[in-house]
Amino acid sequence: MEPFGYLGIFIGTFLEGESLLLLGGFLAERGYLELWAVALTGFVGSYTGHLLLYLLGRWKGEALLTRFGRLRSLYPQARTFIQRHGSAAVLFSQYVYGVRTVASVAFGLVGMAPRRYLLLQFVSCASWALLVAGVGYLYGETLGLLLGDLRRYEGRVLALLAVVTLAYAAWRVMRVSRTARRAEDSKEPSV
Repeated sequence: MEPFGYLGIFIGTFLEGESLLLLGGFLAERGYLELWAVALTGFVGSYTGHLLLYLLGRWKGEALLTRFGRLRSLYPQARTFIQRHGSAAVLFSQYVYGVRTVASVAFGLVGMAPRRYLLLQFVSCASWALLVAGVGYLYGETLGLLLGDLRRYEGRVLALLAVVTLAYAAWRVMRVSRTARRAEDSKEPSV
């Protein structure tokens, strides 16, 4: 389970998933993974994802605004927020689900200095990964205390968590593709 667990955590945190990082913390408490490796993998996945999205915002931000109308409509608010809150916006955007990926593109688009962004994002991703993995670990400990012999339920719990996580990931992918298709359809000239 170890290599696949860490790979799943990396991919999940790269895309925006604290659910897989929480699950990794839980699995670390149960002895399947190492907590330090779960947190480190979560940090690396998250930081890498943010870096790539920031670069995308710096290099292709205007094209993204042109292509995706929803981004274009939200951009003025995001720009004002970033200009007003600066460093704090980078530090805390990691903790707001659904905002962190869009925020990384916006930080690049508004032209935040790369060195400043990378340092702040490093601190934010590291603290987030430690916190979320730690919460997953404590969750596993708490379940053990509440249910007693958790080993007899583990297989079912892990299977359920895997199914829920995969279903959620599939739902997100379908939602993103549906949104992209709608954006493309709205661009086509009417006859």
